[in-house]
Amino acid sequence: TPEDIAIVGQDGIAMAAWDCNDLTTLSLDHTAFIDAVVELIERHDAEIEGPHNITLTCNPRWGSTA
Repeated sequence: TPEDIAIVGQDGIAMAAWDCNDLTTLSLDHTAFIDAVVELIERHDAEIEGPHNITLTCNPRWGSTA
């Protein structure tokens, strides 16, 4: 049923807030994401092994879809 489904966007665009959409969306800090990707590439190139955690923050804009 429709009540069992939630839709969440992942790009944080302003259009998600339009009244006709009112979409719940997550906005990722793109600079932090790029920095994390570069860090992972550098670790790979330096042949650093073992677990490595990266935490990225997402900022939600709550709409009516979730």
